[in-house]
Amino acid sequence: MVSNFLEMPGFLRLLTALALLSLLSALLTIPPAAIDLYGHVIDAKQWWSNGSGCVLAAAHLVWALSAILILKKISCGRALHIFAWLLSGASAFVIAKINDVTPPSIVEHVYPSLIFLSSMSLAIYLYRSERVRKYFSPTQIDGASKRNRQV
Repeated sequence: MVSNFLEMPGFLRLLTALALLSLLSALLTIPPAAIDLYGHVIDAKQWWSNGSGCVLAAAHLVWALSAILILKKISCGRALHIFAWLLSGASAFVIAKINDVTPPSIVEHVYPSLIFLSSMSLAIYLYRSERVRKYFSPTQIDGASKRNRQV
């Protein structure tokens, strides 16, 4: 998988690394005494007992899984990555609702548009970029061409 990571186009490598690092984000919510959610402090016990921690962990696990699929050059990893991007964005609102916290007005109105536009940009990149398509092409699996495998 390391050779696949090095073979990726630069921006895809960045997206994959960020998806893998998202697990760290979820893990960092385990030990703290409190989590600040839009200025509302939620203690760690409540964070996990009301399901907020599970929502965040699930969203980030999907994102990390997409990175693993991309590293293995499994094409559906692209679709899962876009879904995880949307899921992570939506999880902020779900967590706010669970905790009865109202996000700031700008977050409520601008953030959904940014998530949508960024996911569209991500989809265009993941499916239209020639370098990404080449990375996922059957002739590029694990750095060996399909023709060489038949010999």
